[in-house]
Amino acid sequence: MAYETGTASGINNLLSKLATFIGANMTGWTIDKNSAATVMSTSGYWLTVHKNSVYHTMLGYHPSGNHYVYTYLHTGFNGAGTPQQQSGRPLNAGLDVYGYAGNITGDAVNTYHFFSDGDQCCHVAIEISPNLYSFFGFGQYIDQTVSGNTVKDFIYSTFWSAYSSYYDDPWSLHNSKIGQGCREHDSQHAGTMVAYNDGVSTKFVIPTNSFSGTTTNSIQGYINLYDKWMQKYQIYGAGNFTNHSVLQPIPVMGCPSPNTANPRLVCYIPNVALCRLETYEIAQEITIGSDTWVVFPWRTKAASTKSTMNGYAFKKIV
Repeated sequence: MAYETGTASGINNLLSKLATFIGANMTGWTIDKNSAATVMSTSGYWLTVHKNSVYHTMLGYHPSGNHYVYTYLHTGFNGAGTPQQQSGRPLNAGLDVYGYAGNITGDAVNTYHFFSDGDQCCHVAIEISPNLYSFFGFGQYIDQTVSGNTVKDFIYSTFWSAYSSYYDDPWSLHNSKIGQGCREHDSQHAGTMVAYNDGVSTKFVIPTNSFSGTTTNSIQGYINLYDKWMQKYQIYGAGNFTNHSVLQPIPVMGCPSPNTANPRLVCYIPNVALCRLETYEIAQEITIGSDTWVVFPWRTKAASTKSTMNGYAFKKIV
């Protein structure tokens, strides 16, 4: 159980500090790779961890002066192989798939926040410039939709364009929320990837309707109820009696095939919730019962932007 905040000189340094945090605070997780690496012809960083049979990879990537954290899941690991194309990833035929967090102008992290419950999951909030945020995280969840409470794996990241003219781009809003779909990197959208084992092999749930190329052991779908639910949720601010925002769990909804009308609940992302920020300051700690939460905006807290007063609350366990 741990929390850490600080600054980092850039994405590579952030991932190095995250590896130290994982090693010191997350029971049962093995660090498979933690070093500088060439990531798609850039001087990046490679961090891979696992707990059971699924690997969680986070890469520092720096194309043309931009700076990202790429995230994806895979079932095979080769430390001498290509960082972005480890075996057992959802896409094959030479394709890469990730979500990614960023973009960090100048590759300097103003402030980072690491949250962990000690064994299940880890969430990272990055202040990429004053009061401007991006997020990524990984871990495991208990699938309560099937018998046996099966342990499954997830990884996510959120992306908004680095360019001020695109801060309010609708695609940025649609694809940058925790729980949204993961796409191949060429489309520049981020999201959530979930891995599970059906008793035969590991399969991936990647909610999207925008894949090109061949997929391996993947359920393609897209999230439609999530946005509709959020549209309703946005009308609710702080409670009239407690002055607290309602904390709403974050579901990952997937469809067995693209554009179908019957999505299923895949999981809830643990230890993070949706909230409204009207009565909260950025990075404010709030106490509800015996729990402490820290709140951040989806992107930035401003009524004039697409992220408006929407935010996340991360559970702080120390």
